[in-house]
Amino acid sequence: MAFMSRKARSKEEVNEIVKAYANGSSYNDLVKKYGISVASLHRLIRVSRGEPPDPSKLKQAKKIERLEKTLLQQEKIISILKAALKKS
Repeated sequence: MAFMSRKARSKEEVNEIVKAYANGSSYNDLVKKYGISVASLHRLIRVSRGEPPDPSKLKQAKKIERLEKTLLQQEKIISILKAALKKS
């Protein structure tokens, strides 16, 4: 498998790729014609639909948010317990 460098593409070129895909062009045809990888093609299509470019990063962000919320709850419990110990 050959390494393909990431090339900055103009909006016009991206729109052309997405339109070609919407009109029924196959992945193989688009990959060959525009010199992009299949992963890049998937990313362009996801972004054109308004989806996040990398779903795994979205999952990571949600997990981090959940963990931060849990941490805040634990810190509140610790401060309550410390206050109770000081009183006794």
